[in-house]
Amino acid sequence: MLIIERSSGFVSTGYLFRLAWGFWLTAVIGLSLLPVGVKQFTRTVGPLHHLLHIVAFAGITVGISGWARGRRRIAVATLGVVCLGALVELLQHHFYRDVYEWADVLDDGLGGLVGFVLPLVVKLLPRNRRTRAETNRV
Repeated sequence: MLIIERSSGFVSTGYLFRLAWGFWLTAVIGLSLLPVGVKQFTRTVGPLHHLLHIVAFAGITVGISGWARGRRRIAVATLGVVCLGALVELLQHHFYRDVYEWADVLDDGLGGLVGFVLPLVVKLLPRNRRTRAETNRV
């Protein structure tokens, strides 16, 4: 569970995190619904295409895990992100008459899994509370 709520003098870090996540989600959905010709023009095909799906949906899952409290809710949110990937593929199929790409849904699911596990791993890492200035003095 990744919770960011430190505030600065102007806005809270949590607000900036949610704002960045909203932009990320909008960009992923918008770019996913581009016609196939544009994707080939930008050379986002092949292995890069699969990697981009995984990174995009991992980012969505990490973002949504900041709001969901507890592993069960994060797991449900992750399932929702995978369903979003399936919906995007369905919309692509509907708008562009493309073949429904199950491989992309699988990549979205892998991204959801990465986004589910990543905050748990980060939480388990030891935290060094000493600042760089304190380290230099020692």
